Amino acid sequence: MEAQYAFKATENQYKKQFKKWKIDHKRLKGAEFKAIVRKKRERERGNPAKNTEFRLRGEKVEGSKIIRYQKR
Repeated sequence: MEAQYAFKATENQYKKQFKKWKIDHKRLKGAEFKAIVRKKRERERGNPAKNTEFRLRGEKVEGSKIIRYQKR
């Protein structure tokens, strides 16, 4: 950033901007997984054959990650 745009920011300035842009998460949090698992179970009760795809912040959540979290 500094070389290309002549903009030098501190670490805290970058962190604040990332939160503003909502890209401060590297991975899913426990509460987010719990909500996904809860919704998955609700949908399976209604139609067990239906395969649901979950997205969070525009990114697809892999089914293998959901299954692995359920085993905990």
